[in-house]
Amino acid sequence: MVVRWIVGNWLRQQVHAKVTEAVTEAARRSAEQGDAEDVGRCDIGVLCALGVEAGALVDRLENVVSLQGQGFTVHTGVLHQHRIVVVRSGPGQGAASQATSALVAGHRPRWIISAGFAGGLRDELARDDFVMPSALVNEGGKVLRVDLQLGSQSESTPRVHGGRLLTVDRIVATPQEKRDLGRKHDAVAVDMESYAVAEVCQREKVRFLAVRAISDAVDERLPPDLEKLMKPQSLAHRAGAVTGTLVRRPGSVKDMWKLKTSAWQTADRLGQFLTGVLQQLPE
Repeated sequence: MVVRWIVGNWLRQQVHAKVTEAVTEAARRSAEQGDAEDVGRCDIGVLCALGVEAGALVDRLENVVSLQGQGFTVHTGVLHQHRIVVVRSGPGQGAASQATSALVAGHRPRWIISAGFAGGLRDELARDDFVMPSALVNEGGKVLRVDLQLGSQSESTPRVHGGRLLTVDRIVATPQEKRDLGRKHDAVAVDMESYAVAEVCQREKVRFLAVRAISDAVDERLPPDLEKLMKPQSLAHRAGAVTGTLVRRPGSVKDMWKLKTSAWQTADRLGQFLTGVLQQLPE
């Protein structure tokens, strides 16, 4: 057990070092296009787990510099005269925590936003609604407050909801589990990264905000093989997982295609909404 802990701790340190190195390199490249006296610093950092969640925002950036490696991607650019860094961390709290720490070390942003999809936990949240939570909660019941507060629902934008956002380490696929988690944690939606991002921001004293688009409402059931296909793995292993899924459940092709189409539509709305949020963040 001691050897396993030592090896595991060493691997985590190596992964974090690689992430920090790549984020810093992206900062250096971006700085070559800007003011040398402010090397690497950005105004706002945006953390997304998946490429589809980040894509629509990245498309709106100017002077984009991208760096990919070690399972993540860093995009630096300009939007409305703000320096923006968008990091695709990969799914899960561990990946999100490492990417956030590296983002702080490499770019020292004024704000960090955890952005992406979330599952609805209450009937009043429909697909493509937005959640800007007033607090984050994990499955252990620990709560972190959010710097920019929003009421339970904005009168001017009735499809934007406040309340608690729950973060868990798995995909919540069934309506029954969604409802149970919503009641247990008094949460309106669930994701897999935001609590970890907020935790790092609190420790590093960086202002934090979460912006999540509802990709599946509380009564929608997600494909049972989705979590397996989202796990970080090599291309060969991923291809094998897809093949195995198709053999076991041929109807999954239709499910996955529908999910992909819906995800791109939600991502486009998320990118548009984030663009408006970035313009309004206080200095």
